[in-house]
Order: sequence, then structure tokens, then C-alpha cells
Amino acid sequence: VGDLTNGIGYQCFMVGTMGISLVSQQLRLEMAQADFERRCRLQEKEAQTRSLLGRVAVLRQERLTWLENLARFLRHELKNQTVAMGTSLDLVESAPSGTRPERYLERARRSLSRTNRLVQSATEATSLEAALAVESTEPVDLSGVVGERVLVYRQANPHRRFRADIAPGLEIEGQEDRVAQLLDKLLDNAVEHTVEGGDVRVTLKRDGADALLAVENEGDTIPTNKEALFDAFVTVGKNGEGGQNLGLGLFVAKANAESHGGTIEARDCAEGSGACFEVRLPAG
Repeated sequence: VGDLTNGIGYQCFMVGTMGISLVSQQLRLEMAQADFERRCRLQEKEAQTRSLLGRVAVLRQERLTWLENLARFLRHELKNQTVAMGTSLDLVESAPSGTRPERYLERARRSLSRTNRLVQSATEATSLEAALAVESTEPVDLSGVVGERVLVYRQANPHRRFRADIAPGLEIEGQEDRVAQLLDKLLDNAVEHTVEGGDVRVTLKRDGADALLAVENEGDTIPTNKEALFDAFVTVGKNGEGGQNLGLGLFVAKANAESHGGTIEARDCAEGSGACFEVRLPAG
């Protein structure tokens, strides 16, 4: 009996020891698993951090490139306009007494007007992204905005024919001033590239879940690299050469379209009769 009792006690001791060992192993296993998961989370966070830092670096480089291009653009354009104004004023000053050389004064006025437009457009483009990020949205009567802007441009440009086909009652969620700005940039572009006496056609209709806005000009077609038209400081004039615009209008138009959840694309009209810019915006 004594031997049996001792044997049972020994077995109990061994079972207890094994139990403690198993519990210890389980605890070590759980700790190892927790440490592994913690390391995985840290690695994931480190990967996310590296990705974010990479994105920040890319954005910083893009911003630096933008500022360099802006400085180069302004330096070139402002110098040209300053020289033109200075030359015109010198000619006015050297004119015989009692005469009014109107053509030189008009040239100086044009250069001053272009300088003002240049500074305004550069300011618009530089502050646009920050402004779009904080502006609140509301229902916008897209049909009403398009009709109103076409009327304004028709009155301001009697040498162009404006034809409009605007579906009523189309609304979007957005910012009314930005929608008007988008349309102004497209209409400015169309007026510039329409032949004398030609048509500017504006259509607005529902296309599935979208509002489809198209602005067409009768005259100049679009160069081969259509996507580049929407980059900043890209100017295209007659026959694809550098134009008289500032190279920021279509950039601003694209930014406004995308801020409203839409897209913009350029294409040639049928049979090469002109250019067409189509904007798709999610309709309310």
C-alpha cells in the first residue's frame, strides 16, 4: 500500500509537472504569436509609412517642378510684355508734339491687358487645388449655369455664332462658381480657335447616370497629343503651334471637372471640322 501510494503520488507529481510544462509552453506560444503579430503590424505600418513618405516625396517634387515652371513661364511672359509696353511708350514719348500715336497706345494697352490676364490665370491655377479641397458642395442647376454662360459669351462675342442645345432640369452636386469657371475656360478656348463667322456649339444632355456637356468650335482641330492639352503651360494655336493663350485654361477646366467627380476629354469633330471638348459629370 505504501509503495502504491508512493507510486500514485509520483505519477501525480509527474502529471502536475507536465501540466505546468504544457501551460508554460502554451504561454510561450501565445507570447510568441503575439510578438509575431506585433512585428507583422509594425512591418505593415512601416510599409505604409514608406509608401506615404514616397508619395510625399513625389508630391513635393511635383510641386517644385510646378513652381519652377511657373517661375520660368512668368519670367518669360512678363519680360515680353514689359518690353512691348516699354517700346510702345518710348515711341509715344518720341512722337512729334501735338500728335497722338494711337496705335502705340493701343499696343501698350494690349500688353498691359495680357499681363493682367497672365497674373490672374497663374494665381487661379496656383491656388486652385487648395481651394477645391476646402470648398463645400451643394446642388447646382447645371442647365441654368450653362444657359447663362452661353448668353454672356454670345453678347460679348458678336463675331461668333453660338448654337446651344441644353436639356432642362439637369443638376449636379458641386460648387456653382467652379462649374461656371469650367465652362468659361472651354468657351474661351472655343472662341479663340473658331474661324471668323464660325459656330461655337454647346450641348448638354443626360447620358445614363451622367450629365454630358460638349463644347465644339468650328475651325482648328486638335493636335495628336490630346492629353497634353490639359497640362499647365501648354499652349496650342493655329495649326498646332504655340497660341496666344496662357496655357492654363484647360488645366483649370480639368481640375474643376475632376473635383466634381467627372472627366474631360478632347477629340476632333466629325470630318475634321473643328475640336470638341466633352465633360462628364455625375448627375443628381
